Amino acid sequence: MTKKSFTVLAFLLFSIIIVFRSSAQTITLSPYSRYGIGEMQYSGYAYQRSMGGIGQGLQSTTKLNFLNPASYATDTLTIFEMGVDGTYMKLTDENSSQKSKNGNLSYLSLGFPIIKQKWSLNIGFVPFSAVGYEIKERKLTPVTANYFYTGNGGVNRFYIGNGFKIGNNLSVGLNASYLFGAVNRIRRVEFEQSGYLNNRYTNTTTISDIHLDYGLQYRFDLREGYQLVAGISGSNSSKVNAKRSVLWENYVFRSASGDITSSRDTVQYTENEKGVINAPLNLTTGFFFSKENKWGAGLDFNYQDWSNYSSFGETDTLGNSFKFSIGGQITPDIKSQLYINRIEYRAGGYYHDGVLQVNGVSINDYGITAGFGFPLRKSYQSMINFSFEFGQRGTTSDNLVKESYTKLFIGITFNENWFQRLKYN
Repeated sequence: MTKKSFTVLAFLLFSIIIVFRSSAQTITLSPYSRYGIGEMQYSGYAYQRSMGGIGQGLQSTTKLNFLNPASYATDTLTIFEMGVDGTYMKLTDENSSQKSKNGNLSYLSLGFPIIKQKWSLNIGFVPFSAVGYEIKERKLTPVTANYFYTGNGGVNRFYIGNGFKIGNNLSVGLNASYLFGAVNRIRRVEFEQSGYLNNRYTNTTTISDIHLDYGLQYRFDLREGYQLVAGISGSNSSKVNAKRSVLWENYVFRSASGDITSSRDTVQYTENEKGVINAPLNLTTGFFFSKENKWGAGLDFNYQDWSNYSSFGETDTLGNSFKFSIGGQITPDIKSQLYINRIEYRAGGYYHDGVLQVNGVSINDYGITAGFGFPLRKSYQSMINFSFEFGQRGTTSDNLVKESYTKLFIGITFNENWFQRLKYN
């Protein structure tokens, strides 16, 4: 390994450690993150998001693909991926609406070949789930009370992935991830009439465990530069180790403005109780059909079984979910002297029959995507990727909330041929 490659590798590891030490979380804005372990986060990269989120059949020597670890086997360059995202969201119910926005670091990844065309390694940091909501309800019976629900935090994953090529066309891979993070949830009940004690229930769940997911790809080499790659990846249902601390207390206000409280008595206090969270079976399959350096299109289908989900023995309003993603890209002329012809143009869409069942209604999610890959000059197809996503989740009927969102993703793919042996005459 050269001094240059060692420096960048050290920088990536340092960045991940900083993220880990600071307990950085991918922040979501959704009231639907109130359920389960939060809103499950997409783990793909910017170029994949602009194609509807596909990834099962994607293979590239110049880009990483975390969604199917079998794809690592095709890496022949040292590849660094980094991405940031921004979200603008409008929340609407039957009576009102509100707007919010945020931005986050999306991912950090580094991949490089151990044995070219045979074995490659990928390490990095991606989000797993996120929680972020503030909800207020006013109930009039039997006495008038205000109910406040707030939540924040999330779970991240630091992973080491390996991809192996078996023969000329078959690839297999495995991601070993360390899940870490904390989810904080607070429920408060405050009475407007005197004579009643307000109460506050605080639940902090900390997750720390190993998670495995696997992948397989098979490439069909067709005539005249056409290829079809079929893939499948997933993880088995598993028990994730966790700890939770619970504080349930009654309190009164000590100021006229109601911003200072005083605890009167503790109903329940539990610290670092050990337990497990039942993670779902997750399975995704798909394909990508392409003509080399020209165009490609693919389809993914994802299934998750949340019917057996529980956290410390408590279930939630979750069910099985299905997701369809479709997308593609085109490059007019990768060898053209005209820069505009070397740009990658991408588009796609998705439909998610959501995992949530709230008030007997399935919370579905759908959207369209588009994006561009701008190559950097004098490089091994390094590029800056822009992805735009426009979608909607939920409904305003049945006292629910509709989310209308616009997301921007910016990713950089940086490639160098650091592991090539120099030959001297």
